[in-house]
Amino acid sequence: MNESNSQSGYTRELREEAVKLALTEGVGVSEAACRLSVPLRTLANRVRSAKAGKLQKVGKDQKPLTELKAELGRVQRERRK
Repeated sequence: MNESNSQSGYTRELREEAVKLALTEGVGVSEAACRLSVPLRTLANRVRSAKAGKLQKVGKDQKPLTELKAELGRVQRERRK
C-alpha cells in the first residue's frame, strides 16, 4: 500500500521516483521538481538524504495512504500552481 508523509501527502513511490529522476535520468533536481510538481527544496533535501544513504529511514514510520487520498493530494498540488 502507498505510504505518505503526513505533512506533504507525497506517496513513497512519488518520493522515490523524484529522487531517481533527479539522480539517474540525467535530469537535474530543478527540472525533476518541476516535472513532478514537487517543491524544489523538498526534492533537494531528499536527494541529499539519498546521497548520504539516509533515504531508506525517511518515512518508515508513516501511516498508509489510500489511493484516493493520494490522488486528492496530487490534484490539490496541481491547482496551487
